[in-house]
Amino acid sequence: MLGQVMDMVLLVFNRVTAIALWRGVGWSAPLTFGGITLLQFLPYTLGRSHCITSPEGAQTLNGLLGTETLLQSIFGLLL
Repeated sequence: MLGQVMDMVLLVFNRVTAIALWRGVGWSAPLTFGGITLLQFLPYTLGRSHCITSPEGAQTLNGLLGTETLLQSIFGLLL
């Protein structure tokens, strides 16, 4: 249930930030960095036990966090 709620929140967040970045709105870059940190890093690291139900889930979550770190680093370099 928690995963489904987070997916819906991320869907709305991704749409808003994608449109804002595309239109060149000034607050879009901080919103993207803050949103990735608050909506993905913190919940998936602090609430790790709620997200993992199998050993494969832990590996998937580690891959997700690694990918988000890489994307945020690339985005930071582009700015």
